Amino acid sequence: MNQKRVWLLFKVIFIAVVWLMLYLPNQEAIQSIIQQDNQSTLDKVVQVTRQLLNLPLPEKNVSSEIIGTNQTTFAKPRQLNSAVYHHDNFQYAERVAQQFNQDVNLDELNRIFVSKINEKYNAVKSVGQHLSEGTIQRAAQLSDFHYLNAETINGESFASLFEISQAETRISEYLYELHIVATDVHLKTWKNSEILADYLLKALEKNDFFNHEQQWVSQYIAIKVAASDYLVDKSPYVRMVVVLTMDNQ
Repeated sequence: MNQKRVWLLFKVIFIAVVWLMLYLPNQEAIQSIIQQDNQSTLDKVVQVTRQLLNLPLPEKNVSSEIIGTNQTTFAKPRQLNSAVYHHDNFQYAERVAQQFNQDVNLDELNRIFVSKINEKYNAVKSVGQHLSEGTIQRAAQLSDFHYLNAETINGESFASLFEISQAETRISEYLYELHIVATDVHLKTWKNSEILADYLLKALEKNDFFNHEQQWVSQYIAIKVAASDYLVDKSPYVRMVVVLTMDNQ
């Protein structure tokens, strides 16, 4: 191998090592950029290059005001900063959320979810259709007003949303929320009820749910996904709210 080829090989290896060193610390951000459907290929190349070289965003996208939040959970109902709604990341996340909500089949999800619980825990639970309206309304409130606690937006008990006798003593609920980048592939795979039911069952098990909650007869689960202001200045995020309502009669 002559000297020129050795020198060329050295340069190629050097460039590869440099780019690898730049890529690894920025891997997650770069993958997020690549997966964005609302960007052209040229825009993605520019954003990836800026990310690798740690360059500032173009002036038109730079704002001195941070409009998002790094807080994931809020106990009280709230409204988002009005500027959030005009941010490109939020608008993209909003489109993803709307599509997800349209594609999720709650009736099918509930049937599969109950079946998995009964099979794994040798239980005899049923889908509580009488709980569906209140549970769906509950998930909508928690999602639309970006909070998570046991009260409605009017400060009443969640049980007030259910038109059944002795609701306060009969029903209980389990709440779960998750912030996820809007480009995450899970938001596509979870449209499959079987896959989503598996994920929800594992989430309950991870939080030791079945060791604390056992005495219920019927149940209904509702999910609502919405665009979030979480880290919206950097990436498009959605927030998934899950409400599981259980009836002991």
